[in-house]
Amino acid sequence: MSDSDKSDLDDYFPSSSGSETSEYDITSHEEDSDCDYSLKDARRWVQLGTKNLPMPPPRFPFSGQPGIKKNILDASNSLLFFELFFDEQLVLHIVTETSRFADQYINQHPGKEKSRTKFWHPTNTEEIYVFLEKFHVTTPRSAKRQKLQSDCPLRLTGRHFPDLVPSTSSEKNTSRKCIVCSKAKVRRETRYQCNECDVVLCVQHCFRNYHTADKL
Repeated sequence: MSDSDKSDLDDYFPSSSGSETSEYDITSHEEDSDCDYSLKDARRWVQLGTKNLPMPPPRFPFSGQPGIKKNILDASNSLLFFELFFDEQLVLHIVTETSRFADQYINQHPGKEKSRTKFWHPTNTEEIYVFLEKFHVTTPRSAKRQKLQSDCPLRLTGRHFPDLVPSTSSEKNTSRKCIVCSKAKVRRETRYQCNECDVVLCVQHCFRNYHTADKL
């Protein structure tokens, strides 16, 4: 090793003069010796006697309860569970991403003059709630109509108005069974429905009960 190399090392590891030993040298030596001892001790394999095992550590109960912590006052109210998972922040995020995707699609695929994309407008939370309500399906209808029936979780919220059941090619004044009367095992048909909930209801009493009563 040349003198220049030694001078460079002296800059990083200052030496003590004479027989004096600095505090840094003592501390560094003790740490190195402890580290060597711990490594040697860790590499020493010993045979474990299966007949005289050491005492196991004491067990302790798991008192934590992971997951969502929410007090549901009425467990039979499906709307409370719906609002628990689809909170306002999530719905606003869906609104933002839906409008963003629509703008991107319309810019990349310009439609014709009478295309539905020409009538697009930015969506809002009310439309998203109605969309989720339409696709919230719990009980299938008969295979004859190929439609789906659901106890809408948003039937107690928003504004609902009665409307006539759409006519068909074979039936001009179309009527269907009232969902509230059917649950009460009463056979009654009506010409009115709620477009927001997509259910047929008697306009006089059942329409109001369906949108105000917690339990039908």
